[in-house]
Amino acid sequence: REWLGFRQVLSKAVTGDTPASTAREFFCKLDHPLWNFHYTLTAAASPNPMALIGESRIAEILANVLFPFWLSEDIRHGESVTWRIDVWAEYAKLPAQLSNRRLETAATRLFGSDSHRKKFLRTVAHQQGLLQIYDDFCMQDNSDCAQCPFPEQMRKWK
Repeated sequence: REWLGFRQVLSKAVTGDTPASTAREFFCKLDHPLWNFHYTLTAAASPNPMALIGESRIAEILANVLFPFWLSEDIRHGESVTWRIDVWAEYAKLPAQLSNRRLETAATRLFGSDSHRKKFLRTVAHQQGLLQIYDDFCMQDNSDCAQCPFPEQMRKWK
């Protein structure tokens, strides 16, 4: 039952609905008589129902599974560039739900106390960009930024 609904969400989003809101609506409607009220098999029942998939997990599924799928479908079927731009615009607006130490470290190393720092933690796209920089540069640099090649590469791109 859920698989059919999920496949319908994928095709509905591709045919013109807003992809993120269509998928979010699907995930928010999922329910199960046990898991709506239990954290684990042995836990006591919660007095209030819980979401099976929370907002932060929905954002991760959208960013790491569904948006790449929609873009690959666009390319595979030779759809118009307009659709691809719409998907990218939707992806760029996807709000970040959580932060972590790697993100905070990358933002601090790149921006310090600059007021622009928080701007780059607001969307999933910005967070994923920061994580890519962190993995490509911060994890490879043991000099605590003193010999990091990232600033030089940025100068070359200008």
